[in-house]
Amino acid sequence: MVSSQALTDMMMGMDVEATGYENIILRSVFLGVPPDQAKRSVAEIEEFSELGNFLHLPLRTYSSGMMLRLAFAVTTAVTPEILIMDEIIGAGDAAFFDKAEKRLNRIIGDSHILVVASHSEFTLQRFCNKAGAAPRGAPGHARQCRRGACGLSRRAMRPDTP
Repeated sequence: MVSSQALTDMMMGMDVEATGYENIILRSVFLGVPPDQAKRSVAEIEEFSELGNFLHLPLRTYSSGMMLRLAFAVTTAVTPEILIMDEIIGAGDAAFFDKAEKRLNRIIGDSHILVVASHSEFTLQRFCNKAGAAPRGAPGHARQCRRGACGLSRRAMRPDTP
């Protein structure tokens, strides 16, 4: 069976009334991780999130940055074969962002297929070997990305462009 992971709504499957520890299990199981494997990943997720004793508290007491840290740590604890992303995620302070970026780069590198939706040509150039424009949600034609250029321009993304 092919595993896939969507980094689109990382809070899906989490409960604001449950503790951070409970949400590690909830989100993991929501993502298809067997409960016994989810329990074994708690220590690694705890360490990566750097939330310490806050994990004993309900999510409703977390700042939005703390929630994103936990959600990111849980969501990226598993490397899928197909990774679907909506933009590139930025979370927390500079030190955590660097750590998150390294982890994300590893997951992207270990995945067989990456599908990313982005408005950033830089992101497309950095991570993709093919790109397509979808003006107003309509599918476009795929273009090869070579030497840092995807061949997508603002003109190519306008709906009046053939």
